[in-house]
Amino acid sequence: MEQAFDIQSYMTHGVERVVGEIIKATLKNPKESVYMARFALASRAASKKRRKAEDAGEHIPAFLIASITSQCNLHCAGCYSRCNHATVDAAPVRQLTSGEWLKIFDEADDHEGGCVLYEKRALVEALLNK
Repeated sequence: MEQAFDIQSYMTHGVERVVGEIIKATLKNPKESVYMARFALASRAASKKRRKAEDAGEHIPAFLIASITSQCNLHCAGCYSRCNHATVDAAPVRQLTSGEWLKIFDEADDHEGGCVLYEKRALVEALLNK
């Protein structure tokens, strides 16, 4: 019988594989190696918390990808956001406020089980264009 796809295990394995490869790449720089080793331990602890929460019926995603704005004046080749028509040249109709984003980040931080990823360029641009 085919086993059901387990997104939690898939994401955990993916993160562990990436972190392992990064640790190998940082072996020539002790400071980077120490940082990544700590990150690997924190990632493993977060994975255990997510698994425990999942077993209790609460899903905590491994990643929160925060696209701060849908407005972008760049046209980068291969941009996933433009490809999906999520980014446009016109001003966005509705964006979250800084306070709303902070609430989301605070909630994600409270769970301590995931990693927040954001587009640095978009974040800076959104803050500059208040």
